[in-house]
Amino acid sequence: MAQKTLKRIALEKGMYQDATVKNVYLNDILEKEDPTVEYKGTPFENTTALQRQLADRGIKTFGAQSDKVSKFFQTNSDNLLLFPAVIEQSIRKGLEENNIIQQLVATTTNLSDSDTYKTLIWEDVPEDQELRRVAEGGPLPKTKITLGNKEITVFKYGRMLEASYEALKNQRLNVYLLQMQRFGYRLALNEVEMAIQVLMNGDGGVSGADTFKISELGGTANTMAYKPFVKFKGKFKDGYLPNIFLAEEELYTDTVLLDQFNNAFLGYQFAVTGEAQKILGGQPVRCDKVPVKKMIGIDTRFALNRVIATPLRIEYDKLIDTQIERSAISYAGGFEVLDPQARKVLNVGA
Repeated sequence: MAQKTLKRIALEKGMYQDATVKNVYLNDILEKEDPTVEYKGTPFENTTALQRQLADRGIKTFGAQSDKVSKFFQTNSDNLLLFPAVIEQSIRKGLEENNIIQQLVATTTNLSDSDTYKTLIWEDVPEDQELRRVAEGGPLPKTKITLGNKEITVFKYGRMLEASYEALKNQRLNVYLLQMQRFGYRLALNEVEMAIQVLMNGDGGVSGADTFKISELGGTANTMAYKPFVKFKGKFKDGYLPNIFLAEEELYTDTVLLDQFNNAFLGYQFAVTGEAQKILGGQPVRCDKVPVKKMIGIDTRFALNRVIATPLRIEYDKLIDTQIERSAISYAGGFEVLDPQARKVLNVGA
C-alpha cells in the first residue's frame, strides 16, 4: 500500500469565521487545503481532513487509549483550534446518523447566501401534468412554472452546553465525544417533530395532508385492521408508491402484528434486524413524534424538501479560550412539502 506523509495545516481562528460565512464546517475548509483524494491507496484513504489533522498532532479521540480533553490545550498552540471542530463533528454524527429525517426527505436545500426561500410554483391542475395525445398540428397542453415567494418556517434548534474546563479537562475523549454524539441525537428528535408537523399540517403554502378515518375505510375506530390499511394505501393516486408508514409505538406494534403480516419470513427478518420489513410495499417505522392513533403514509421520493438555513454551529471562541461555562450549540432549518399528494394520514381513532 502506498505511503503519504500527512500534511500539517497551520490553523487559525479565521478558518471558523470563513466556515460561518460559507455555511460549511471547518472540515470543509481543511479539505480544500488537504484533499482526501490525494490519499487514495494509502492507510488514510477513508479519513477526513479533520481526522488527519488530529492524527498528525498525535491526538487520539477514540478507543481505550484515547487522550484526555486537556490534550488539546497542552501541546502546540494551534491544537486547541481543533477542539470545537471535534465537538461539532461528534454532535453532527448524532444529529445525522440517528435521525429518521434521512429516510423521509426527497432532497435537501442549503440557503448558503440568503435566509429567504424562493420556490417554483406549478400553476396547473393534475390532469395538465400528464402527457396527452394531440392531433397533428394541434396545441400541446401547457404547464406553467413560475418563481414565487413561499414562506417556509425555519426553526432554530439548540442547547446551552454548561461545563467548566476544570470539570472536563480530565475526561477521556472517547467518553466525552460519545456524550456529544448523544447530545446531537436529542437535537435530531426536535427536527423530526417539525417534519411530522409539516407532513400533517402543511408548510404554510401547502395545506394539511388528506386524512382518512379508519371507520370510513371499512374498519372500526381504535382498532387497526388489514382491510382499512389496504384501502388507505389505495388512497394514494396511481403512480405514487408510499414506502414508509410512520406511527407511534402502540399503532406501530398493532400494524406489525396484524395476522396478514404474521408469517415465518417476516418474523425471521424482524428477529434478525429488529425492524419491520416492507408490507404492502412500504415499511412501518416507529416514530413517537406522530400523534397517538395517527399513521402517516409517505412516498419519500416526492414528499419533503429539507431546508437548512444554518448548519450546526458552536460558539468556538468560548471553547478555544476554555470559557466553556455557557457555549451555545444551534442549528436552523425547516421543511417544504414538494408534492401534496405524496403524503396522507390515517386516523385510527375515528
